[in-house]
Amino acid sequence: MLRLAKYAKPIADARKAGKRPAAMIVIADGVRGLHRRYPLNPVISIEEEDNPATFDWWFLADLDVEIATCGDADRIASLVAAVMTGSPGYLRVWRLDTGACTRIWFLGTEWNTPEVIHETA
Repeated sequence: MLRLAKYAKPIADARKAGKRPAAMIVIADGVRGLHRRYPLNPVISIEEEDNPATFDWWFLADLDVEIATCGDADRIASLVAAVMTGSPGYLRVWRLDTGACTRIWFLGTEWNTPEVIHETA
């Protein structure tokens, strides 16, 4: 049986009640303190050693989601694959180590070549 990630229960409960968050959901992959930096965004936390596929992501359906990570390409691929099982409406990856944001899923379209929408040198 799949489980909810840390801090996901309030979002899942709201979705069961027919509600949805007004702001983008941030999935913090091994990152601490994003809930303080972005207090208006619901922040879900997973640890770097967690397998993202062991979590249930159903509550992300049609929501805007950002994965915040410093993980390598394999980690990012596993995060994206797991989160996409929840059918988010929008998904992007924010590489905290480089500052790059890459759009993965937008308006029902998966990008064959993910589009970098912001990058800092």
